[in-house]
Amino acid sequence: MDVQYVVGSAVELGEITALECSAIYLTDYGQKAVQHLLNSRMEMPNDFLQNTAQNALQLCRPERRHWIALNSLPFVKDTSRFIKERAEHLIQKKIQSDLGQCKPFSLWNELAEDRNTFFELKMVENEEAVTETTVRAILGRHMGGFFNRLAEDNEKLEKALVWYQADGGEQFRAMQKSHSSTSRSVEAFDEQRLRVEKRIAGQNKRPVRGAIKKICKLFSQFKQEDNLRLFVSGQEVELSHPDSKFKFILRPLGEPGWLEARSAKGREHTPYDLSLLTKDDIFVSKLCVYFTDTPVLDQLLAMSLFVQSGDELSILEKANFYSFGSKFSDTCKQTLVEAYPSLINKFTNPISAEGAATKKSRHVFLEKTFLAEEEHWVPFKGRIKAWVNTCIEPLVSPLLLKADILQIAR
Repeated sequence: MDVQYVVGSAVELGEITALECSAIYLTDYGQKAVQHLLNSRMEMPNDFLQNTAQNALQLCRPERRHWIALNSLPFVKDTSRFIKERAEHLIQKKIQSDLGQCKPFSLWNELAEDRNTFFELKMVENEEAVTETTVRAILGRHMGGFFNRLAEDNEKLEKALVWYQADGGEQFRAMQKSHSSTSRSVEAFDEQRLRVEKRIAGQNKRPVRGAIKKICKLFSQFKQEDNLRLFVSGQEVELSHPDSKFKFILRPLGEPGWLEARSAKGREHTPYDLSLLTKDDIFVSKLCVYFTDTPVLDQLLAMSLFVQSGDELSILEKANFYSFGSKFSDTCKQTLVEAYPSLINKFTNPISAEGAATKKSRHVFLEKTFLAEEEHWVPFKGRIKAWVNTCIEPLVSPLLLKADILQIAR
């Protein structure tokens, strides 16, 4: 086992950030510290790699520290994906454990002192409680330290960019040339930087507040001001048609700045909590409706107009049903299917007998309990992926933007 294997594995498991990875690879201290641990055959302490990276950076001169930070950018795209995958897996295990669908089992270093309480502290009582708010609470509790490290990395990169811009990158390029594994042409570097800067400048000409004002005018034209006022003030919105036996309940996220954040860039999943109930207030299911690259208020208006026109079926046919209510009975199901026969497929097992047999043959080495867990997770998987992405995106997008601008080769 060598240093590259250990650090590479930590990156793929989402245990360390891109800058921490770079700090170990590009410093003698980082390389020697990891190699010494391997040679001594000692058990790796919790947080060893991240602490090694931080110590390595502190021992460097400021300009060397900046150079290492900038050279972490090529790792950002991959590490961001690994971090999201790690978060999705953590959420799955936590929720399924709370629901009694899996055995308590955890491999995460960030749970070092909380490993025993991770599964003991129940955060999800039933499937109805699986909401974006709950997912954010779980991530905040168990990955908050990692998220803080991402924020600190961004601060280090901000300082590194100031250093780079002070002399137009002359010192950086000189250091880059002395390290053959990370050299690249100055011309290509500057060309990419200018191209992206122009693109960003063009995007900034369309401010978020202007987009919000525009959609607000459309709400007024379609006489949907009441729904807009309720939604923006953080209250739930009820959408229903007089001839329907059902109603939709939309609840906005209770977090600061959510409106501008969800208007700046559209999300494919519903950036709010969406439920389907009967008009007798019997909870049917949570829903996820996909709108491609559509800001939050545009989605609310679209939902309002669909329901108002009596075309709620278009929403229900495209929606992902999940987290059925505890009172969801055959009678409730029959009422929904009688109203809309095309929805019968929403309540059948999404994995056919033939598909299940094929899946089993490909994974004969897996226990039946694992297959059951994965099958149980099918209705949640896409939704959780979208929620995790929305939670982590604000942390990694500044890093991705810097990587896009600088395009520093290794």
